[in-house]
Amino acid sequence: MRTKEELIKIIGKYGLGDAERLAAKAELEAMLAQESTQLIQKMRENIYEALAGFGSEVVRLRDAVNGASNDASSQSRTILGWTRVLAIATVALVAVTGALVWATLQLVPR
Repeated sequence: MRTKEELIKIIGKYGLGDAERLAAKAELEAMLAQESTQLIQKMRENIYEALAGFGSEVVRLRDAVNGASNDASSQSRTILGWTRVLAIATVALVAVTGALVWATLQLVPR
C-alpha cells in the first residue's frame, strides 16, 4: 500500500484522464475516507466516555444535594425544638420574675 505522499506525487505527475492518476486519486480518497471513519469512531468513543462521566457526576451531585437537604431539614427540626424549649424557659422566667416582684411588693411596708 502506498503512502499519501506517494499518491499525491502520482496524482501531480499524470494528466487528468490518465488511468494511473485516477487509480491513485481513488486510492487516496479511500485512504482519507478510512482515516476519517477511524477519526469519527474515536471521537464517538470519546464523546460516549465523556457523557458517561457526566452522567455519573450528575448522579453524585443529585445525591449530595439530597443529603444536604436532609441534613438541613434535620437541623431545622432541631432548631425548632430548642426554640420551643427556650420559649417555655422564657415564659417560666417571666412568671418567676413576676412572682418575685409581687412577693417583694408584699414585704415592703405601705
